[in-house]
Amino acid sequence: MEKEPSKQQLAYEKIKDSIIKNEFLPDTLLVERQLCTNMDISRTPVRDALRRLAGEGLVEFIPDKGMFVSRIRLEDIIEIYELREALESMAVRLFTLRKTEEDLKIMEGCVEQQESSFNKGDYSLSVAKDMEFHEVYIKGAKNLRMENFLRTIHDQTNRVAFSTTNDLERMERSIHQHKEVLEAIKSSDEVLAEELIKKHIIDTREYHMSKFYLIR
Repeated sequence: MEKEPSKQQLAYEKIKDSIIKNEFLPDTLLVERQLCTNMDISRTPVRDALRRLAGEGLVEFIPDKGMFVSRIRLEDIIEIYELREALESMAVRLFTLRKTEEDLKIMEGCVEQQESSFNKGDYSLSVAKDMEFHEVYIKGAKNLRMENFLRTIHDQTNRVAFSTTNDLERMERSIHQHKEVLEAIKSSDEVLAEELIKKHIIDTREYHMSKFYLIR
């Protein structure tokens, strides 16, 4: 039987989700009392959650002013995508070598749902399935340290992704690129899969950098 998440974990997930989905915009003051009331959680778990989010770069503490949602800086985008390019290339290579049939079914389902939700006009779900696609091979690489590190990085890039859900051409291109990566993985071609995911991440980085002035 799985343990129920702690109140601190619940507060952390709720606040993080609101930041990533831009419900809490950059420079928003996060008032502990208000957060406690909204989530029906006491102050200590909320304070601990905010400290954890500050350590991950999603929240910034300003002395004598309080906790604020951090801004998205161009330097952050560059650094994060440099790390993603290096680590996810390795992750997809390992995944291609270590994948199971169940892994492939999950990945195929992500791509199918990403495309079908896009075609139905449910763009938020399409973006969510886009993110889930990457999570499949990161987890399936079976390297826990790399997985944990990449999850933190993804929280920051996902925040940018939710700011650009209205660019249909970009979303359609992402679906096509995911299909190419999936086919390489199904063919057990780890070299091609690594090359394709690297191109996909570089393309995503260039896109987000070009839209930086819109998402700050």
